[in-house]
Formats: sequence, structure tokens, C-alpha cells
Amino acid sequence: MPEITDAVILGSGLRGLWLSGQLVDLGWKVKWIEILPKSTCKLDDFIYDDLPWQVGPAYRQSKLVQKVNSFVDSVIRPQSQEVAVQVLTKSGPLEMSGSASHRSLIKFFGQDALKIEELLNTIPNHDKRLLNFHAKKVFTLPSSRRWILEWIGGLRRPRLVTSKEWFSELGGEYLDPKQEYWVITDSSKEILERGIQWALNCGVEIKRGATLIDVGIQKRKITGVEISGGQGFIHCRHTIFSCSQKVLKTINPALNLDEEKLIWVRCGFKVKKSLRPTGLMDFSSYVLDPHMPLTGSNFGLLKWNSKFSESDTLTVWLRLPREELGRPGRTRILTQEIVENLKTFFPYFERDLVVAISIDDFPQITSDNLGIVYAKSAVPNGKTRKFPNLWLAGPEFDRGFELLSQLATENRTLETLEQVKAKEQRRDRALHSPRNGRDMVNA
Repeated sequence: MPEITDAVILGSGLRGLWLSGQLVDLGWKVKWIEILPKSTCKLDDFIYDDLPWQVGPAYRQSKLVQKVNSFVDSVIRPQSQEVAVQVLTKSGPLEMSGSASHRSLIKFFGQDALKIEELLNTIPNHDKRLLNFHAKKVFTLPSSRRWILEWIGGLRRPRLVTSKEWFSELGGEYLDPKQEYWVITDSSKEILERGIQWALNCGVEIKRGATLIDVGIQKRKITGVEISGGQGFIHCRHTIFSCSQKVLKTINPALNLDEEKLIWVRCGFKVKKSLRPTGLMDFSSYVLDPHMPLTGSNFGLLKWNSKFSESDTLTVWLRLPREELGRPGRTRILTQEIVENLKTFFPYFERDLVVAISIDDFPQITSDNLGIVYAKSAVPNGKTRKFPNLWLAGPEFDRGFELLSQLATENRTLETLEQVKAKEQRRDRALHSPRNGRDMVNA
């Protein structure tokens, strides 16, 4: 009889590693399979940042953060920056925390700054009624007089909704600009290696660089997965897809390609250390014209890394309409537009630029390390009705683009599997009632 694994997790990058360790703690035998090949960097001394929104706000009082804290501290090892929201504009920087936050709001929004501050000050209280009260006042203003709320709310979301829809109708949460923000300083490769070692120490069986060949289906259950690399077919009781559903061949994905509306893509620059101004955070952004849509080269997230002694690496993330990625030469033109925009904020950018890496030159452009913004109607459930032992926890089900949102998706899957474990234990006790030694002798 073939060996049966309790759970097989098909992951990519860090996805699924924390969940695998938690399932081992439940007493399950778990295999984590890296279903996508490892990326190959074209430059050995360039830090490739694989997350547009980094780790996320340091909500230390959050139950989720407390639950994943050991994983975050030992694997991700983030650094915190005091100013969570820093936006470079032609009129100067806009900061939402620190001593200059009030003056910044007055400078950019005038008499409307008080309404915006009242709304932002209610975010930490989690009082929905009070939040809705202030939101109604703020969202009656034209977008030009409250554009920073689109930055804080709508840009972080994997659904194409406005901040008003997300906040008032869908019950979403805002980024609290008063909180410190966790950012990543190590490369994704270094973090992945620490994550693999963490999972091995937990007792997880690891398979690297595999390719999914087929999924075994018998009636209404997934019987296992077949992968390349020598292990062949792996029998399992539960299958968890923590990678993108695009690797699925025999199961219809919950979200289709036509539901992808915007995609976060990146380009990179290696620059001299003299370029970065004093006071500019590791994670910040720029807006060329805040009254225009915050897409394309008009808006970009800036992630600086200063690990090297002679140069810095700068990764620029921007949101593109899905159809633009298919236009020949569009991405290289866009990279040049970003260079021109960066010269607006950094006068010596062209002089200090060493190497530019266009969007097409970045390694491994996949759905797992690019933030995809889906249509508003695309709100799938991570549990499939057709296959009760198949669990979907890929990037399509994240509620934000931060790494904490990825871990939240895994945590929701974990909570459901804990309920499954409890039901299995109750069923086993009903089928196999306990018997003492005397009853066994007299039987």
C-alpha cells in the first residue's frame, strides 16, 4: 500500500512555508513542494524585491502578528521605519506620521486636512460606526482634495475598487499611517533559504524546484499530485495550493485571466550612494500628478536597499493595466518614462545611474511575485465545493499585497484545517471507542 501524506502544500517563494510548520504542530505529516523554478538574477549585486508593499504595518497588538511573530523574526527579519507613508511630489514630500505630518496635510489639503485627520485618527480604534461617520464626510469631497486616501486605501487592494467602496461597502481596512512600517532589507533568495531551513526544523519534508505534471482525481476527491523530479505520484489526504492557480491543468481556476485588471510590475536601478537624499525612507513613493489616475508612470513605489558599500539598488513598482503588458516595446518605453520622472525628484539621477533593468529584464515574472488586481466581482472562496479536500491559498485570495496579507491567507486556511482535524478526531472516537484491559480480555 502506498505511503499517504496528510497534507501536500504546493508553494512558491515563502508561500505555504509557515502553514506547513503549523500543520506539523497539529500532528500531520506534511510535504512542501516548490512548484516553480528558482529565479536567476542577472546581476549578482542587485537586490530583487519581490513584494511591492513589503511586509506591512507593525501591528504588534494584532492576533495574527502575535501568531506569526516567531516566523517573522527568524525568517523575514524586517526592519521598521517610523514614517509609514512618505510621498514625493513636485510640491515637496508628503508625510503622514512624525512631527511634520500635520503641516504636510495643511500644505496639501488646506481646510480639508482636518476632516482627513479625523478619519485617520479613528482607524486604530476599529470603531466601524465612527469610521463610517467620518468617511461619509470625507468622501463627499472631490478626489483632488483627498487623493492621499486613494494612496492609503485603494492601492494596496487586490480588487479593483475605490477607497470609498473598499472602506464603506466592503468593510475593508486602511493602512494606519501612524504605525511604524516593516520593510525587507535582505534579498528574496536569502529570506527563502531561511524559510526552508525553518520548515525543515519544524519537521516538514521539502522538495525544491519541482514541476506539477498532474493532479489525481477520484470521484469528488483529490488523491494526490504527480510532480517531476523523481518522486512521481504523491498520495495525500489534503492538497493545498499556496502558489498561483495558473499551474493547475485539470482543475478550473477560481479566477480567470479576463478578471485581471491591473498588475504591479517592477523595474530596477543600480545607482551611486550619493543619489539618495537624507531623510528619504527605505520604502516611499512618488506621485507626478496626484489629480491623475495613480497608474502607469504617474505613480511608483520606491524601495531602496543600501547593503552594498559602493552603490544602492532602487526597485520601482508601478501599476499597469493588464492589456499594456502585451504591447510590444511598451515596457521598455515605460522604463524610460520612469527614468525621466525620477530625474524630476533626483536632479542627479542620470549622472549617478549605473545600470537600469527594465520590466522585461526582471527574472521570473510570474503571478506569485507580481501583485495582480482583480475585478471587483472576483471574490472567490478558498474552499472548493467540487473537491472537499482541496484548499486554495494562493495570491488570488490575499486581501492585500503585504507579506502579512499572505500569512493571513495561510492562517485562514489553517483555521479551517484545524476544524477538519477536530471533526476527524470526533469521528475516530465514535468508530473506535476506548476499551480498558478487562473488557479486552473478556471480549
